[in-house]
Amino acid sequence: MNYEELLNFVKVKMSMTHIYQPVMIRTMLKAVDGAATVGEIASGFLNHDDSQLEYYKAITKRWPHKTLIHHGVVRYQRGSKGHDGIYRLQLDKALDAKQRERLREVCTLRLEEFKDKDPWIKKFRMLDKRSMPGTLRYDIIAKAGGMCVACGIKSTEALLHVDHITPVSRGGKTVSHNLQALCYRCNTEKRDRDETDFVLEHNRLKFRKRGCPHCKKLGHKHEIDNSMAFVTEPSNPATKLQKLVVPHRHITGAFDDMFPSERQLCLGLVDSVKKCIKSEDNSVKGFDVFFDQTKDTELKHYYIIVMPKR
Repeated sequence: MNYEELLNFVKVKMSMTHIYQPVMIRTMLKAVDGAATVGEIASGFLNHDDSQLEYYKAITKRWPHKTLIHHGVVRYQRGSKGHDGIYRLQLDKALDAKQRERLREVCTLRLEEFKDKDPWIKKFRMLDKRSMPGTLRYDIIAKAGGMCVACGIKSTEALLHVDHITPVSRGGKTVSHNLQALCYRCNTEKRDRDETDFVLEHNRLKFRKRGCPHCKKLGHKHEIDNSMAFVTEPSNPATKLQKLVVPHRHITGAFDDMFPSERQLCLGLVDSVKKCIKSEDNSVKGFDVFFDQTKDTELKHYYIIVMPKR
C-alpha cells in the first residue's frame, strides 16, 4: 500500500462504527517506521489510566485488528512472553514527515466527523465504571470548572480525563483528593514525566525539618488529611473553629514553592474544612483564607489559615 492508497482508505473507504480505526492508524503514524505496540494503540483509544489499559488492549485485537488487516492497512507481529505484540503499517516505502502529518490530519478529521455525527461518543467510557462512579467523575470535572487543571483547555475543546495524581499502580486510591481533571495531552505528558522523576519528586516530598512544630505533627492522627497535607488547630486561635491546612513537606517558599499536586490537594483540604465548619456552625457567613508561617523564622514552615467570618 502506498501513500495515496492509504490516504484514500482513510478519506473514503474507511467504514466506521467507532473511533478505533483512525485512532489506531494515527498512533502508528507517530513513528517514522509506522509501528506501534498494542499498549501504545490501547492508550490512544482512551487514556493512560491503568484500569482501562487491559480493556483497550483487548479492543485493539478485535474489531480494528480484523478490519485493518483485512484491508491490507496493517500487519501484526506477536510479542514474546510478557511483551506486547506490534502493529505496523503495510507500506511499500517509508512516508516522509509531510505525508505522515497529512494522514494524521485526515484521521483526526474523520474522528471529529464521526464524533459530531454521534455526540454520545464524547461521553464514552472515560474510566471503568467498576472503579470510578459516574458521580465522582462529574464532581472532579465540575470542581475544575470543566477545564484541564494543567493547561486550562475547556471540555468543549478537548476530552477531559479524570487522572489519579498518585497512580493506581503506585498505591494511589480512587478518592476525590487523589483525582484531577486533565486533558488527553497533559495526562499523557504527566504519565511520561512521572515515570522518569517519580523517585526524585517523592524524595523531595519526604523533607522534614527537625524542631519544626508542624513537621512533628505529621505522625499524629488527624480528622482530615490526604497524601500531601493535613488539617490541625492553631495553638492560639484568633477565632472559634479556626483551622490550619499544613503541607506534609516542609515548605519554605509558600505557594510558589509547592508542586502543582501539593497546591491542589492543600486547596482541596481548604474546601473540606469550610464545609465542616459550616456544618458545625451555621452562623458562619464566609471565610478568610491566607498563608502564614511558623513564628520561628529559621524553621519557616508555611501553612494555610482558614478563618471563619460571622
